[in-house]
Amino acid sequence: QSLSLHSIYLALLAHRMDSEEIEGCITRLKMPGWATRVLRDTLHIMESVPSMEALDILPSEIYRMLKPLIPEVIASAAITSNSPTVQERLEIFLYNWRYVKPEITGTDLQKMGVSPGKQLGEILKALHDARLNQTVTNRDEEEILTRKLL
Repeated sequence: QSLSLHSIYLALLAHRMDSEEIEGCITRLKMPGWATRVLRDTLHIMESVPSMEALDILPSEIYRMLKPLIPEVIASAAITSNSPTVQERLEIFLYNWRYVKPEITGTDLQKMGVSPGKQLGEILKALHDARLNQTVTNRDEEEILTRKLL
């Protein structure tokens, strides 16, 4: 997937703005939807960056922080961050973590007797987190974890 340079440039310009400046810019310049999203995502990621430096933060926690944001904003945050740790984690998200998926699917869980609903979603989330955190690395380990969760 290629990234939009327009979005990256806008995020780079906005990375030092506070929420009042961003909202004022959106209103005064009548920003289109894509630009509004870039600016608000930039604000969100700049507020989240300090927590990404924690040594004990799990990949799954970083994933949940970054997943709703557009990749261009994450790339620009990696460029502007002064922390090698944050830069590395943002790049790992962009090139690895955002593509991680468990091998077991919702259909597989239904075949194992799990009804569609909240429990199925919770198991899929737990499997995804385990994959991200590398506590499971293959389908057999996912099946063992699934049995523990049932």
